[in-house]
Amino acid sequence: MDTTSFPLQLLEHMHGTVAVVGSMNVDYTITTARLPEPGETVAGGPLELLPGGKSGNQAAAAALLGADVRMFGAVGSDSNADFLLGHLAAAGVDTSHVRHVDGPSGLTVITVDASAENTIVYSAGSNAQVSVDYVESKIGELTGADVLGLCLESPIETVTACARPTQMTQASSAAKQTAIAVMQVGSAFERKAGVIEILV
Repeated sequence: MDTTSFPLQLLEHMHGTVAVVGSMNVDYTITTARLPEPGETVAGGPLELLPGGKSGNQAAAAALLGADVRMFGAVGSDSNADFLLGHLAAAGVDTSHVRHVDGPSGLTVITVDASAENTIVYSAGSNAQVSVDYVESKIGELTGADVLGLCLESPIETVTACARPTQMTQASSAAKQTAIAVMQVGSAFERKAGVIEILV
């Protein structure tokens, strides 16, 4: 079997929906020749603003491969919210279930050196408000999905609530049978490969 095309072959046989619960971040990224030492300032290239967040990347990657994807999470009241939702929508992700909260959206500050080593500082922002109450309010939509994607950039109690069989029985059962690997492709999402993570 050609393992490089295996994710695409799986997707061709996939029917139903993917629900992704979790983080969306704007990645403030600067490339530099080398990473600074503690207390040191180094010169870097132009600042890039990229759509990210582990869950946002999962959702965009699956949608770009042709899956029917619904994103569940939270964005803030800043311009970054429009940036993130716009990129997800452009990838084909349904963002109608995303919560809007006061304050900043999630973001990371990333430094990347010439050998692709990096440092990342994560500020959760609105991601911290992806609460158990929120996911419970969306339980019908979540349990109706065939695949459930989770990551650990959300509050751990929310992740475990989503994965708990008593709360997400149908989604967990379907996820055990339907977990698929995906390659993140297209625009800013092509920077790395990943897997839709299923926690059950």
